[in-house]
Amino acid sequence: MEKITAIGTIIVFAMMIFGCFAVNLAYKPPVHSASERRDLAVMPAFNADSVLSGTFMNKFEGYAADSFVGRDTLRGVKAGFTYFCYQQTDNGGIYVDGAIGAGKFERLNKSAADKAGRKMAVIAGMFPQSKIYWSFIPDKSAYGKRDYPGYNVEEAREIIGNSMDGYTYIDIANAITGDMFYKSDLHWNQIKLQNALNVLADGMGFVPQKLSDMEKVYAGDFAGVYKGQVALPIETDQMYFLNNAELDNVTATYLADDGSLKSGSIYNFGSDRGFTSEDPYNLFLSGIQPMITLTNNSPAVTNDRNLIVFRDSFTSSLAPLLALSYKSVTLVDLRSIDSRVLSGFLSDSGKNDVLFLYSSQVINNSDVLKVDMSKTLIM
Repeated sequence: MEKITAIGTIIVFAMMIFGCFAVNLAYKPPVHSASERRDLAVMPAFNADSVLSGTFMNKFEGYAADSFVGRDTLRGVKAGFTYFCYQQTDNGGIYVDGAIGAGKFERLNKSAADKAGRKMAVIAGMFPQSKIYWSFIPDKSAYGKRDYPGYNVEEAREIIGNSMDGYTYIDIANAITGDMFYKSDLHWNQIKLQNALNVLADGMGFVPQKLSDMEKVYAGDFAGVYKGQVALPIETDQMYFLNNAELDNVTATYLADDGSLKSGSIYNFGSDRGFTSEDPYNLFLSGIQPMITLTNNSPAVTNDRNLIVFRDSFTSSLAPLLALSYKSVTLVDLRSIDSRVLSGFLSDSGKNDVLFLYSSQVINNSDVLKVDMSKTLIM
């Protein structure tokens, strides 16, 4: 009887294995994962060269993991065991904290921070007649309850400051709190930026907008980048944006891929680069753009200075608030435009303020900044 039971168990197990194999053979996997915001691995080419070199098996492992039936469900099961049963703090590098939500928290990359500082100094040298300011936005792990592998704020300031010595540092880190960030995303929430705006205003000498006087408009539910990556049913954020009559007088001009300048909107609800895109944070200034100029045409503006911000995506939600306090704000994303072409679009002036404001994610990956390390002045 025991022998029959054992044989039956083997048969059932074999049927399950071959059944899963058969289902996966018939299953047509998606080419893109919306929850993870990435393209999935595709079946590698099978030929003598790929087999003998070992590349076929290396790539096939990734394809098999990405194309399995019920993959998202199994990801959730694995994440549940990792966080709750094994009590690990992260799953594949994604952490979950009750105070700040989910995030991919990284330690300071010292060599990358040093390179970021040197690149910022090269760009700053292009504006000898302008007032130069710099700051950075720490990873939200710096504001969590636990001791994560978080970003060392003071050490980053010291390393970058070695290159930016002589320019004005603004300590925005102490104006930031954990609840300023979306729980499902890495970015900060526009409606909670008053403290950060005030600190920048104190350091740079402009009058900050009072956010409580602005209209808070609900855009919709916001599933941030970590919502899908964490593979757990974490809380979905709500996204709001701020508006008022003065902001209606601010026009936005975008540098297009063909080098032309095109008008656009400050808040974009469109499908390709707006709130309804895969990344709803693109609501703010249409996501990653090489250069944008916000011009304040309001008769109420009294500041005749222009602000140039070398920035990443965090500044997309901050920029409309800065535009209410300046004659114009030009945003430059050196991940998308090479520093060698800046002279064709920017000029140095005694009425310019220049601000470097990067998140720790970019500082930790400063190779993405397209900066020619030879100094060429903008005339």
